[in-house]
Amino acid sequence: MRLTTGMVQLRARALTAFDSRDLTNVRRAFEGASACALRQAWRPEPEKRFAPGNVRVGWRDDEFLVFAELWDADIFSRATALNQRLWELGDAFEIFLKAVQREDYVEFQVSPNGG
Repeated sequence: MRLTTGMVQLRARALTAFDSRDLTNVRRAFEGASACALRQAWRPEPEKRFAPGNVRVGWRDDEFLVFAELWDADIFSRATALNQRLWELGDAFEIFLKAVQREDYVEFQVSPNGG
């Protein structure tokens, strides 16, 4: 499985079984996967306070898994309900997935408070 993000191509590798409640085991399972450094692709230059992060992808059984390590000195969200515009309410992590031969895509969002 290949994913393309701008000029970065990630290959989702098969992952060994791991306990998702143990961060050390999760990191170990994803350590051989290619990393994609996060950026603000819509901006010519990143904001001064932009905090870096890395994303790795993998699969096991019939699951596609995303592992993101995000750094931030001030983690917050003002989100209070489902289907709010999380990116306007504070910190948010967004995933966009699109099949190669299609124009439509699916979008997933998560915020620090579970929104």
